[in-house]
Amino acid sequence: AEWLTYVILLFPGTLRLAQNLRLMVTTGKRFPHLVNATKYGVGLLVTLAGLVGREENFDSPWLALLYFNTVYSFLWDITMDWARIRSPNT
Repeated sequence: AEWLTYVILLFPGTLRLAQNLRLMVTTGKRFPHLVNATKYGVGLLVTLAGLVGREENFDSPWLALLYFNTVYSFLWDITMDWARIRSPNT
């Protein structure tokens, strides 16, 4: 049943990562799709490191990944997602 935990925790991020990579290939635009895919990829690394590193002393690298992902996601949301909501063209 431990594998089910991995699937449940990793599925949403994997799906969003795949969607962004597909959009990049379909549209031919690296920006913003690859940059957004990176957000989900780093989020998956945080989740995997948290799951796998539970048994080992992995706190410092995990915290560094977590900090980077939090700042990266926050900056992305502020500059890209929220700006689109406020744009009169949407």
